[in-house]
Amino acid sequence: MICPNCGSEMPEGTKFCINCGVLMQPDLGAQQVGSVQPENSAQPDSSVQPGTPAGPQPDPFVQPGTPAGSQPGPFGQPQQEVPVTIIQMPQMMPQQIPEQPKEKKKAWPVVAGLLALIAIIVGGGYLVRDKLLAGFETIAEDIIPEEDLKEPDDPEPEPEPDPVPTQAKQTIMLYIIGSDLESESGLATEDLLEIRKATLTDETNIVIQTGGCTHWDNTFCKPNTVQRFFYKDGRFTELEDLGKISMVEEETLKDFVQFASTEYPADDYILILWDHGGGIPIGYGMDELFKGTMLYDYQIGQALDEAGVHFDSIIFDACNMCTLEVCLSLKNCADYLIGAESYVNGTGLSYTNWLNLLATSPVATGKYREQVVADYMDFCQERGMVASMSVISLEHIDAVYDAYVDYVELLGRDLDNRKYSDIVSARDDCGVYMSTDSVDLVTLANKYENTASTALINSIVNAVDYTESDFAFGHGITAYYPYDYPEYYDDGRTTLTALEYDPVVTDFYDKYVSLVYAYAYGSSAAANYAGDWYDSDIISSYINNGYSVAEAGEYHLDHNHATYADGIDHYYLYTSDIDWISVQSLLFIEDDDGTLYYLGQDEYGYFDTDGDLVAGMPDSWTWISDRLACYVTYDYYNDEETGEWNQYGAVPCRINGKECYLMVFYDQDSPSGMITGYTLMDEEKDYYYDLEDEDEIQLLWYDPVGDQFVDVYDPFYASELKLDYNEVDLSGENVYVVYEVTDVYGNTYTSDAFIYENGEFVGTEEY
Repeated sequence: MICPNCGSEMPEGTKFCINCGVLMQPDLGAQQVGSVQPENSAQPDSSVQPGTPAGPQPDPFVQPGTPAGSQPGPFGQPQQEVPVTIIQMPQMMPQQIPEQPKEKKKAWPVVAGLLALIAIIVGGGYLVRDKLLAGFETIAEDIIPEEDLKEPDDPEPEPEPDPVPTQAKQTIMLYIIGSDLESESGLATEDLLEIRKATLTDETNIVIQTGGCTHWDNTFCKPNTVQRFFYKDGRFTELEDLGKISMVEEETLKDFVQFASTEYPADDYILILWDHGGGIPIGYGMDELFKGTMLYDYQIGQALDEAGVHFDSIIFDACNMCTLEVCLSLKNCADYLIGAESYVNGTGLSYTNWLNLLATSPVATGKYREQVVADYMDFCQERGMVASMSVISLEHIDAVYDAYVDYVELLGRDLDNRKYSDIVSARDDCGVYMSTDSVDLVTLANKYENTASTALINSIVNAVDYTESDFAFGHGITAYYPYDYPEYYDDGRTTLTALEYDPVVTDFYDKYVSLVYAYAYGSSAAANYAGDWYDSDIISSYINNGYSVAEAGEYHLDHNHATYADGIDHYYLYTSDIDWISVQSLLFIEDDDGTLYYLGQDEYGYFDTDGDLVAGMPDSWTWISDRLACYVTYDYYNDEETGEWNQYGAVPCRINGKECYLMVFYDQDSPSGMITGYTLMDEEKDYYYDLEDEDEIQLLWYDPVGDQFVDVYDPFYASELKLDYNEVDLSGENVYVVYEVTDVYGNTYTSDAFIYENGEFVGTEEY
């Protein structure tokens, strides 16, 4: 294609000229980057009815053991301060914001005495995120219908003769590393059941390789071994038992692809990679039989390049794999990548409808791609889950990479010019995909604008063929950008080097992470914690130009008294002098017996015209079934231009006698919030479980002095569950509010406790 404006040559299907930005195609497709589900989402062909092939046969499926699964939850990850960004959301924030200028006076006398608060809750410290390498799972949502179950002691199906291979229209290769997703929750078995419910013609081959699992919830997959199957007419016919080999080796993946393409040739091929995922620096796949190893992005690409098979699409039924790095790894062996920027919910992809679609619209038509996304998103939305999924055209991925290099080159220049604070603040504003250091590229280009931002955004619009996302900051594709987990940069850099990334990118990250380490550990000690990429020159440059590069510390957040123009007196805190990225208000309430309870933290704040934080009681809070909840925020995101915002949080409770966290999600479309599941406090993997109507829920408040959770309300059933963010009247209570501010350098500033008795301010005490 030739741009009609500037004459630049672009790949077929380009929507915007990357050089001049002119629209090259009037029709941008069903979904533009950054939008939500379109009104005309792809639907299954009404003429194709899903069903199970007829004919008597023993049912090889058995009941899953536990209806569990995973989104990664925010508990048990590396113990570090996780900066989050404040947003002023009308639906979520108190409204009494002084807008008048203040007349500052001397502070009132401080009330004597030491408040008996134990500062164990620093930025929600008891709700830190889940372990980086344990947070990539999917949740078992649907229980297999009773009529589709088979007990393990039922007779095995009679062996079937090996199918005779024929040239089909399409061969689908399904590479299932069962891992704990199957052994603990039966998630792979549920997906195999969805395949069995599809109506397929002889023009579709489905070849499956299973392994990496110690227990299967069906009778044809064997534990502790790798098997190959051909699926036809409701039967999974075993082709080979390869024994105990690792599913997370390049050779294993390559051999499967070559086998499937040779034995079951077709006009078009699809490869589905099923298991855990995490992009950089995590990789793909967790084999229970060979623990501690994974396939990194570039290794998947190397294996598939050597296999010599070109795919119409490579689909990741795994978390966080829709990244620039994965796309670059696979650009030579596929036309499209389908995957999620975020974690993957439920049993993962929904297989039945899009497989049905192939009967009338084969792979060559491309219609199945949008159907894969629409089916998965419908599944999640019906169950109140938060999700994303994208289709990426790999033909355009080189242009995205080139535009990203140009963008990062300007970031690097700004970093050299001592704009670290601006860069960190913008990165923090980009939102969080739990358990990863990936950032949405469109959001990054918008939050930190430079002269290369427009070209980067245009290149992404061209590459993102279709996307749906519940995340306000989700626009289709992410890239690795070390932030929350700089200690894993060594691993991330390995992939960048293997992909032969332009030194412009790696040099920027080297300098940026070096500064992160220097501000965390001090300029003299940082090199002891970093790798050989550590750049001491950038540290010296900052110091020599008058910038302090010192180990992050904890400081007192000073306050003063002021009378505002409307005649109302307030305490204000000196936040205008801090390059802050997080302002959190910690709420405590005292009962009649003098016991102090922690009710959580929220990122609200009143700011005056000077940019100083004004002290005050919250006027709204999270309620669960008309009960005041202990609610702790995890992350905020706000887009001031579009009005879109997201907020994550957690509520401690007991469910059927076990200590848990209800996981809460708010956004502009659901200002009252929705509960997306719950996690067990003492469970290492932090699965998200679904609530059943008969589950008994007991809300908990936290006693910081006794370091324990306490029952404060009568229990109720999940069938009565209701989440609200409503006004809270604390005028009859003794209330303590503490403010915590985190800056771009990792410093924490904590205020005294502001004390209110029966709604009236009475003074402050040291926290």
